Order: sequence, then C-alpha cells, then structure tokens
Amino acid sequence: MDFNPEFGKSFGKLSELYDAVRPSYPKELFSKVIEFTNLSQSSKILEVGCGSGQATLPFAKLGCGITALDISANMITLARRKTSTFSNVEYVTFSFEAAILPSNYFDMIFSGTAFHWVDPAMAHIKVARLLKREGVLALFWYNFEQVGLNPPVASLFREYGYDSKTATGSKQYVLSEKQRIEDTLLFEPVEVHNFPVSLTYSKVDYLKFVSTFFWVSTMPFDQKRKFFTELEKLLILHDAVTFFYPVALLLTKKK
Repeated sequence: MDFNPEFGKSFGKLSELYDAVRPSYPKELFSKVIEFTNLSQSSKILEVGCGSGQATLPFAKLGCGITALDISANMITLARRKTSTFSNVEYVTFSFEAAILPSNYFDMIFSGTAFHWVDPAMAHIKVARLLKREGVLALFWYNFEQVGLNPPVASLFREYGYDSKTATGSKQYVLSEKQRIEDTLLFEPVEVHNFPVSLTYSKVDYLKFVSTFFWVSTMPFDQKRKFFTELEKLLILHDAVTFFYPVALLLTKKK
C-alpha cells in the first residue's frame, strides 16, 4: 500500500461504526507480547494509533503507564470510554510524526493495524530514538487479504481498487515491514507470529464492516453506492458471512 496520511484521517468520521464492527485482537497475541516484553506496572508504553482503544485496554489492565496517540479526537473519545476506570492511560490527539516525546523513555511501543499510516521515511528511526535499550517494538495487523467471502466478492473488491498483494497484514506486507525494520540496523532480528481468526457477521454487519475499509470509505459517493449495490447482489443468498481473518504480529527489541 502506498503511504498516504490523508487516508488515515478517514476513520475519525466512522468512529462509532468502526468500533461497533471491527473485531478485537485475540488474547493469545497480547499474551505473546507481554511474555516477550516482560511488562510490569512500572513499564512505560507508547501506543501509535490507538483508535477506539481495542488494543489499549488489555495493556491498561496490567497497570502500565500508557501514552496513547491518535489523530482523531472522535476515536480517542471512544478509547477513553473503554478505559475510563484506569488512571494509567494518557490520550494525546497527535500524529506520531508530530508528537514531541521523550527519548530513551519507553519500554514498549506498539501499534495495532495503524502503523502503516506513519511516514515510513521516519517511522522506525523515531521508534528507536524513543525506546530504551532493549525496548520492544510490537506491530500487528489483521490480514485484509482474505476479507472476501468468495471469488466473485474478491473479484469485485479488485475491480474497485483493492490490491491484496500490498494490503496491510498480507504476507507480502508483513515481510516488507520486517525488512524495513531490520534494514535500519537499530533492532534485533524481527520475530513473526501469526494467529488464526475466523469471524462470522450477519450480512448487514458484514456490509458495515466493509464500509470501514479506507479504500471504501474514501470512494466518491456515486462509486460507493454502485459498489455496495453490486456487493449486496453477490450476498443475496447469504444470511451470514464467515471468513478467515488472521492476525500477524512483529516483535523485536532495540539494540
């Protein structure tokens, strides 16, 4: 996927819908990160792109000090609601690029399905500057490569501009991100972990789910209406939609 920071701003307009239909992450993923990082209540964590707080809450429960960044005030409102009983989370409405943060301070920096919105020219360099020595970088994404119900749906997605080869979370994307991290020579070799997830939505919720993809939400109105008309025709015989939607996790430590 080509880097375009403007696309990342589209989610704030869909914050309530995004929170309602986007899945949370598997518990096994958080267990792997916690084990790898050896987190404690004294740990300092930075979250890049907290969204509605789906990945914030599991770490907040550990008592760690969390600074959670997002460019959308609407998303942060939802995240605050999720973590309202935790005093250890500070939310900041800023991009990662623009945020002024202390160097050599954080024990972990993590990002769930958001780091691809950070400018790749500076992303990993800034991460390394902010992390303590042996601090952890944890990046994870749902694999948008397999959201199609069947070949006709996948074909329709491609017709409207979806490219599975460069989709975030795809094998190609994850391996490219791994290489970009290692090419900085600032991190240890990157571990790659995959977590199988199967999701089932009602047809109505599946259509809502698809509407939260940036390549759909940023379509011109007439094109979007045509896209959903064609998608609904392909789903006419389905009351529910089940599909494989795995999560990829990259883990590494600053040298």
